[in-house]
Amino acid sequence: MTPDMQKELLARLDALAAKLGVTADALWQIYLSQAHIEGIQNIISGSIALGISIGLSVFGYKLIKKGLEDNYDDFEFLCGGSIVCVVSLLVFFGAVAFGYSAYTELANPGFWAFCALAGAIK
Repeated sequence: MTPDMQKELLARLDALAAKLGVTADALWQIYLSQAHIEGIQNIISGSIALGISIGLSVFGYKLIKKGLEDNYDDFEFLCGGSIVCVVSLLVFFGAVAFGYSAYTELANPGFWAFCALAGAIK
């Protein structure tokens, strides 16, 4: 970040704090606290997505297994199981994204607060 950008950000932060009737330091502390809250929310959301992904994987595996049995040999089970497994993989990638976001927010809340402020002030 260039010094000009830093001065502009600090000036806008002071202007925003003045509009809210608080100091810039108090506003910064609020954003730091919010970073922890966002991180916990992302951990919970990622855990739910991971659970859904595991459940879909098991269901898709059972469909594929049923489709491959000798007495079934059913193409619909194979296609359905494959589609469910692909959806499971997509949900898993969403869980990874939640986890990465939670790591960023909890490991470096100052960076998250800076990004949030920069986005809010624009």
